[in-house]
Amino acid sequence: MTAVATVAASFKGKVFDVATALWATSNPEMLVTYGRPGVNVPDDVCMILGVESSQEPGAIGPQRQREETLTIDVQWWIFRAGEEDAEREATEYLYARMGELEQYFRVTDTTLDGLVRDCFLSSHQFDTTEADSRVSGRGRLAVANAQFVAHVRIRTIP
Repeated sequence: MTAVATVAASFKGKVFDVATALWATSNPEMLVTYGRPGVNVPDDVCMILGVESSQEPGAIGPQRQREETLTIDVQWWIFRAGEEDAEREATEYLYARMGELEQYFRVTDTTLDGLVRDCFLSSHQFDTTEADSRVSGRGRLAVANAQFVAHVRIRTIP
């Protein structure tokens, strides 16, 4: 028997693969990273960050099942050159990409190829930042951190 403690790593990998494929042709300027990007960052970045897991006992039976809830953080940084109009452009572009990822999880592949039972956007935080004068002097940066929650039944695999 193979023991499975969590599917967190597989979940993060799948989210990364989905985001990469989703924008490969429609938005090739979007850099999708498995974690934080390096020093050379383009204007459009989507980072697949940390995963939080919690588990509870599942149905009673010989497989000693558990119910796992996974929450993954996905963060976007979208920069547009310009003044106030650039902020709106960056914001609208960011929300369109968040919507595409949410739509994929909610409608296109609800189980992520059978890895999870469901996956939904549960919350997000949005900010436009001008904290760094090197950035605000050239344009506007829109930043959002979204949390997607998935549910999984963990079983012992024979």
